Amino acid sequence: MKKTAVLALTLLVVLVVAGCRSVKFSTPTAYENVNGTSEVTVSIKEQSLTDTGLTLLIQNNTQQQLSYDMTYTIEQKRDGSWYSMDGQQVFHSLAAILKPEDTNEFDVTWAKKLPMGTYRVIKPVSTSQGDTPLAIEFEVQ
Repeated sequence: MKKTAVLALTLLVVLVVAGCRSVKFSTPTAYENVNGTSEVTVSIKEQSLTDTGLTLLIQNNTQQQLSYDMTYTIEQKRDGSWYSMDGQQVFHSLAAILKPEDTNEFDVTWAKKLPMGTYRVIKPVSTSQGDTPLAIEFEVQ
């Protein structure tokens, strides 16, 4: 009886720990159109993708000053559809200015290692067309 109880308790602990370490993507995307705009482009800085984050390069292609806040969303592609990381929209009230024809770096982080798959970061930027969500895909091998 003691062996069964110890085995059951061990199994429960393993399941709880495994559940705490996994990243979940269960909410269907809120973004229908992420084609962006010619006013601003986003790319991933070379060699910046790690187990816990990456650096975006946000480039202003206009003669006007643009801005963005610190929000971003990480999504996973499964069966041809996008799903947002549960509880993962990061927000700070600070705003950043993107000078005309300039490029800013923007750090994106996640707390736990992502499983293998296709992902994207969605980063909203304020343009002449209003808040424009920009998306950039990446692979975790």
